[in-house]
Amino acid sequence: MPAAVSRVLALPPADAFALVTDLPRHDRWIPFTRVQGPRRPHPGARYSALSLGVLRDRMELTVWREPDDDAVGVATYVKHGPVLLGTSTLTVRPHGTDAAPSSSLVTWSYDAWLAVLPPRATRRATSASGRAMAALALARMGRAVSSGRLPWRAAPQVCRRIRALTRPAA
Repeated sequence: MPAAVSRVLALPPADAFALVTDLPRHDRWIPFTRVQGPRRPHPGARYSALSLGVLRDRMELTVWREPDDDAVGVATYVKHGPVLLGTSTLTVRPHGTDAAPSSSLVTWSYDAWLAVLPPRATRRATSASGRAMAALALARMGRAVSSGRLPWRAAPQVCRRIRALTRPAA
């Protein structure tokens, strides 16, 4: 069973989606972790995270759907080891009742286990630690957005640029 954490970000859905799915910049939100991979996400894109300098987490983006007026944004990453197997999914939906929502509900679900043991033996503990990591990352993102201190200069303009950079190639 996946562990999940949600947080409201004071950004429109497209901007929130661009922020949370920018994996190469996740080092700003997740301590001691660096992620390498393409700047333009697309199904089949491969990422490699290195935590604490020794724990390698290889992932493949299998679902990529940007949010729009009718659809929830979804990005699903399948973990291929060598340490972790499983999935991590980010969903972004409008929050509030505005016709043009100015905030988003971001949910990060995590269903992972250690590759060297049966899923039943490690899924609960590994997913719980993934949930804690996601909660920390979303809390840091929320504080940065609320304070206007995103790691980039001007949040709305930069989010649009990030969206343009990360939009899948046609």
